[in-house]
Amino acid sequence: MITLQTDRLTLRPWVAGDLADYAALNAHPRTVRFFPHPIGYDLSAASHARMMARQAEEGTCFSVAERRSDGAFLGFVGMTRMRDAGPGLDGEWEIGWRLIPEVHGQGYATEGARAWLAHAFGPMDLPHVLAWTAAPNLPSQAVMARIGMSRAPDLDRDHPRVEAGNPMRPHVVWSITRPLQSGGIQAHVDAHV
Repeated sequence: MITLQTDRLTLRPWVAGDLADYAALNAHPRTVRFFPHPIGYDLSAASHARMMARQAEEGTCFSVAERRSDGAFLGFVGMTRMRDAGPGLDGEWEIGWRLIPEVHGQGYATEGARAWLAHAFGPMDLPHVLAWTAAPNLPSQAVMARIGMSRAPDLDRDHPRVEAGNPMRPHVVWSITRPLQSGGIQAHVDAHV
């Protein structure tokens, strides 16, 4: 299991005790304003179980983001393999984040994502990383731009698990390629694998 530390964050594997905080994160209307529907407790529990299974199977998943100064649960920032996204995306490594509204705009998503990109292009030796989100989710796309990603419109698609007519069905894809020289991704990271 992978744990990364930045100046302000610990990015660590999920444990069973994280479910209550994760469900509270997903229950907040601002958290899910770019989702096709609210995320109730049962959906959060199923998602939590899937992430725990993925991290056991693959060694990583979207990681819990804790504030180092006080250990507070802030949400998640991490990477996972894409599944059920369709041709051209399934099997690719995706970077993503979801944080409590109280810390939006404070740079935590950018900081955590940079740490994960440094790990992706360092120890994981990946050639590229993707991200995708609902087209209206401009705040998340702003983070993608800040971490050096570029739009990949040829990979855009409707989300296969969102019903037709839902305004959150169209998804946009962003991509970043491993820098040719080390040091291309700027992040202070202490990794513990």
